[in-house]
Amino acid sequence: EKMATGKEAEIVENGERPGVSGNRRDSSQSPAVPGGGCTDRAVFSAVYEVCDDNITFFSSPEGGAGMGAAGRLVHALTQIQSHAHSLEPVVGGFSALCHVFDFDPQTPANGYRSLLKVVRSCLLHIVHKGRYITTNRRSIFYRAQHNAAELEAYCTALCQLRALLYLAQRLLADNTRGSL
Repeated sequence: EKMATGKEAEIVENGERPGVSGNRRDSSQSPAVPGGGCTDRAVFSAVYEVCDDNITFFSSPEGGAGMGAAGRLVHALTQIQSHAHSLEPVVGGFSALCHVFDFDPQTPANGYRSLLKVVRSCLLHIVHKGRYITTNRRSIFYRAQHNAAELEAYCTALCQLRALLYLAQRLLADNTRGSL
């Protein structure tokens, strides 16, 4: 089982990037690595891991083998994985060039960065929910229907964020470099 270590674990556990507190940028974070590709890999790896673990459990006879809420969970988790696989290269691409659209070097902010932050936030919420499910799925108090509904909502949100990133890619392709 592959686990994130060091800064990657901190990112996945806390949902925050090292060197960043709140909305302010820490001067120790290099502007040459906007969004931090390492951070993205850790988050996507955590999404894949938590989805695989729960899909395996809920596809087994012990987990309900695809019946009712277990089937809904498996379907939602499979869709989340699919969206994440499609988003990973796009997020990496935006992370590499969103600094071009910053207001100035001291103000690393623009709509592309905001969109990436929302995508990362959604992915981290999915990791958190997936870990909650993993921890509590054998409990007598586990609410399968409720958790299935939440994962379906996250899946829908991720699908819409994927569509927004596609439109943002179109904007980048249609505009001259550095123009919003």
